[in-house]
Amino acid sequence: MGERAEILIVEPDESRLFFYSHWDGPDLTTILQAALLRGKSRWGDSPYLARIIFNEMTQGCELETTGYGISTKPMGGTYPLIVVDMDLEVVTFENHNKTSWTFEEYVELDSTELPSILTDR
Repeated sequence: MGERAEILIVEPDESRLFFYSHWDGPDLTTILQAALLRGKSRWGDSPYLARIIFNEMTQGCELETTGYGISTKPMGGTYPLIVVDMDLEVVTFENHNKTSWTFEEYVELDSTELPSILTDR
């Protein structure tokens, strides 16, 4: 069945882009953290940062024909949706007990505790 999860990229103009992973569900929180750290110089440049996030997700699998997708509509996941608001520079988790983290706060979180965020509702 997979470990399906998604990151929703919300652009400054309110357009939405969904990055889907079939297998990375429990690891997507740390993958996003690594992408935000690597892309810190592009936090104000949403097209570049979106690409950096997707590249981090697909690292090592870039030429595969399955496992990852990009859509303007949700593709469904078994984990809470991770929302990255490019305009406000915040990360939120659908149905999570904490409202949001700024990018700066998110990259400072203990990476060993990040996967538990998905189950702490």
